[in-house]
Amino acid sequence: MSDNIPTELAREELVRLERRLALEGAPAYEDLLHRDALVIVPGAVLNKGECVAAIQASAPWDRIDIDPFWYFGTADTASIAYRFTGNRGPDEYQAVMLSSYLLDAGWPQLIHHQQTVEAP
Repeated sequence: MSDNIPTELAREELVRLERRLALEGAPAYEDLLHRDALVIVPGAVLNKGECVAAIQASAPWDRIDIDPFWYFGTADTASIAYRFTGNRGPDEYQAVMLSSYLLDAGWPQLIHHQQTVEAP
């Protein structure tokens, strides 16, 4: 992703990365999280190691839906906000999520991710 990539393509690449994180779990987080990443989820603020461990301990999603509504990108960073809906068995999780990526390492690295739970 860079300045010369149209916004729509860059946004779609971030959606692809977010889907990868949700569906592949811990290996994707290990690969994509920056070493200094900060992950904020309901009730916790996690560094990379804590986040990977939490994902390893979680059941995988049976189904997810990502509905992006905001994107911002520069030559060095890109951020995307979206509504996430995921199901694990009969349980549904809905949240507004924001992810920010650093683009200067040769590949996108997730530096910040935050979840705000939406009321059902």
